[in-house]
Amino acid sequence: MIKNPIDMTQPSKYRTLIADDEQPARDRLKKLLAEHADQIELVGEAKNGLLSAILFCAIKKTLIME
Repeated sequence: MIKNPIDMTQPSKYRTLIADDEQPARDRLKKLLAEHADQIELVGEAKNGLLSAILFCAIKKTLIME
């Protein structure tokens, strides 16, 4: 008997962190990702590598787009 069944009807979203030093590039990525909001959850954005590393440590299981 399964004690904690997983609901497979709602697949989890890709948790995504955007990292780019240019604001226009981050804005373009956010716009593209918004078109796939049913599959992708934007959990943060960073303007440099150091901030992206700090955010990544704070937000586990995240896809990083650079």
